[in-house]
Amino acid sequence: MFKLMISLTVLFTSLHLFANTIEQAENFYAQRGEDAVNANKAVAIYTTLAEAAGDEIAKGKLLIKASEAKYYFASRQTVKSIIKAEHKLGYKLATQAAGLLSSSFGVPVKDEVKEDLARAYYFYSGHFGKYALQKSKPWRLLNWKKMKKRLVAVRKLAIEVEDWGGNRIFGRSRQVLGSAKEGLGFLALAYASTLKSFPTEEGEKLISINSTNTYYYLDALKGNKKTEKFCEIYAIFSDFSAADDEIIAAHNPRLVPETLNTIEEFDNDEKMHNYATQCD
Repeated sequence: MFKLMISLTVLFTSLHLFANTIEQAENFYAQRGEDAVNANKAVAIYTTLAEAAGDEIAKGKLLIKASEAKYYFASRQTVKSIIKAEHKLGYKLATQAAGLLSSSFGVPVKDEVKEDLARAYYFYSGHFGKYALQKSKPWRLLNWKKMKKRLVAVRKLAIEVEDWGGNRIFGRSRQVLGSAKEGLGFLALAYASTLKSFPTEEGEKLISINSTNTYYYLDALKGNKKTEKFCEIYAIFSDFSAADDEIIAAHNPRLVPETLNTIEEFDNDEKMHNYATQCD
């Protein structure tokens, strides 16, 4: 009986510490907008927890969280060598997660982890795409099939995951690689499938809940010289970008730092604003 009590005490203590550590990682990640280093602190905790996890599904889910947090940290870096190194770490974490959650490529070990597997492939593709941007165009073309394979899997497993993230990355990648028309189609679908209203002085207006969907779609419209549609969405996104912080935060509470970062990128995009002079 005494040994049983000791064992139960150790178990409950371990569970308590595990819960506190998960909470700590989530708190760090929630503060990523204040300092991107906080996201990297979350990565360290998630990977440590994954190493200690006995269950492979739990381990895989923790590694997805680590890859997600690493993506934010890597995306806020400005030195090319660091960007490459951090995104490489990120897609390796996602690769590990996918391996744990699948019985073979694209086949989840259980139906209940289908969306988790999609997210693993999504974060692999996000990291790999950003890593590829630091490489030459011939290298990108040669390695595109690695991303394409995973993005096709994302769309088959759970097309709506990460606000139609598979379409977003696929469309942006095709645009970057020179297939602007093909890229536009995927981005148009990601944008149209994620619309949500927000208040303005003129009344409710619709914009994607994911600001990156909107920004990439605008860039694709500009690249394809779809001026009328560009001007329509540019005006709405300009209104959204100038909205009160509370309105912006309420539009997609899960991605407030990412939304603010995209708005900053949009505000500083002189090429896009120059193109928008045709809208006057």
